[in-house]
Amino acid sequence: MIKTIICNFTFIFLKILSKPLKKDIVEEQYNRNRVLWEKSAREGYIDNQAKMSGYSYGTASGIIKKLFFKGREVNASDNACEVIATYNAIVATDNMKEHYQFPELLKRFSRDGIVLKGAFGTNPYKIRSLLMEDYNIGELKGNDIKKSKVCRMSGLFDAFIFCTYNKGYNPFSMLHTMCIEKTVSGSYKIHNDYEGNKTYSSLYNAVTGYNSGKGGTVYILGLKKR
Repeated sequence: MIKTIICNFTFIFLKILSKPLKKDIVEEQYNRNRVLWEKSAREGYIDNQAKMSGYSYGTASGIIKKLFFKGREVNASDNACEVIATYNAIVATDNMKEHYQFPELLKRFSRDGIVLKGAFGTNPYKIRSLLMEDYNIGELKGNDIKKSKVCRMSGLFDAFIFCTYNKGYNPFSMLHTMCIEKTVSGSYKIHNDYEGNKTYSSLYNAVTGYNSGKGGTVYILGLKKR
């Protein structure tokens, strides 16, 4: 029950604080991000969010900067884990299209899904909305995240995104969202987990193993390319 309460509270909170950025800011950031992306000629997974500081995603007021970002401007290394997880899931399913490139995703979430102008990242439910264009989707949340249901999900989908608190079900420990790749060998590899992209023997072990087992998963999304 407690997981469901916290999960529902989490997504209500994120929904209330979700509001699109102003159009001129979205376009300015997109143009800057696109140039940087083209220069980087990046391919494959984004596995180190800390190296994405050159990409703009959102803005922050003076007080938010002081409270959360040590007075500096917010950037993708701080708040883009949901966007990175979405991008990585698309890579994992070999479904990369122009509108799924990283700058395009930042732009789309800036228009629909960014939370508190980026201070609290992105509403994970908006990942589902975006990916429904090209994927069949399954999801588990709260108390539905049980071993039997997670194991069943693992056989139905090709890649996964999960959203977890860093420490148990403590909302003050902040959320982190990651992609899980189902490898050709049948193992499950987490990307952008700050732990060296750990590999697990099952999907359930992956979603419960994050942060040495100290996390608290509130949402799992399964993706299967149409």
